[in-house]
Amino acid sequence: MLFGLALAHILRLPKLPAFLAGLAIDMDIIFNFIGVGSPFIHRGLVHTPLFIICITAIWYFGRGRSVNALSAGVGGLAHIFLDFFNSAGIMVLYPLATFFALPLVDYANIAVNAGISSLSIAVFALYWFRPNDGRTLKEELTLASRIRQRLVPYRQRHVPSENRKREIIVLAMFITLAMLIIWISSFTSLSFDPLSAYY
Repeated sequence: MLFGLALAHILRLPKLPAFLAGLAIDMDIIFNFIGVGSPFIHRGLVHTPLFIICITAIWYFGRGRSVNALSAGVGGLAHIFLDFFNSAGIMVLYPLATFFALPLVDYANIAVNAGISSLSIAVFALYWFRPNDGRTLKEELTLASRIRQRLVPYRQRHVPSENRKREIIVLAMFITLAMLIIWISSFTSLSFDPLSAYY
């Protein structure tokens, strides 16, 4: 959730959809609890790039090019991007039912979870006080501002090209640091999984 939130913040997208999408991807665990089978198993259909891209596209075009859809897509893709680096993997080429992974770390690895979370919070904190599309924090939190955000076409809120170049550089640095954290964490094995009893 925090990784997607930081990505959305760097890209000047609404933060809440990315945060919620990052959480919602793992809601397929509920399907395990209630006994729903394939393709709705944990890390099944909902954890595929195809599913996230399709849902994002339907929302984006169905809601008049809503920038909230793009934010949710970023949050969902951020989630499965990180899931790709543990042994469980994801079905990258769905509907081909083969799991692909670059198994560097266990999903419960304390080092990688603390590192990615800390990096994401640091990026979010650094950007928090920067004006986002000209709005103040108070304006971002008001209902009127959120309604206005949805009514104004995205192209009118588009940031100048020089700012966009800087954001691409920050994005590249952020992802590079995340990959470095994953690699360094692969040398540790300390894990904490409070939900292991439920699987």
